[in-house]
Amino acid sequence: MLAADETLDDKAGKHTYGLSYFYSSIIQKAIKSVSFLAIVLIDVEAKKSFFVACQQLIANPKKPIQDRQKAQLIAALPKPKGRPKGSKNKPKTEPKGASYQTLKTILSLAMSQLRFLLPELSCFHLVLDGFYGHEDYWLLALNNQLQIIPNLNQMLI
Repeated sequence: MLAADETLDDKAGKHTYGLSYFYSSIIQKAIKSVSFLAIVLIDVEAKKSFFVACQQLIANPKKPIQDRQKAQLIAALPKPKGRPKGSKNKPKTEPKGASYQTLKTILSLAMSQLRFLLPELSCFHLVLDGFYGHEDYWLLALNNQLQIIPNLNQMLI
């Protein structure tokens, strides 16, 4: 099986590439740090793990102040209840978040490498924490012929 997880390294400098505020579950708040997403291959029978890939998460740049102020003004206006008349169903779009895009990239890379280098290897499961336990990540795993095993204690249903 494969396992993926994010890790943080707190930083105090100003010139580190990818430096931003990321949430730390240990401290229970966002801290100034760099974040990495790593994937490992786990041999269940031998009880060993093998490092496959790692990529740094780059936070999306902040919106300009004018855009944020405009968004706050629009949010302050009262909205009519219900769905707007004449609105149509829209197809689901792919999330633009750094975590999703990084996992998508690194997972497709890792799966293609594993299929090429170890064609006899059968890997069917992807272990993730509760943050990844929703539909977007489930569909991403299905596209790579994997089933997600999330941390069900934290999974929102």
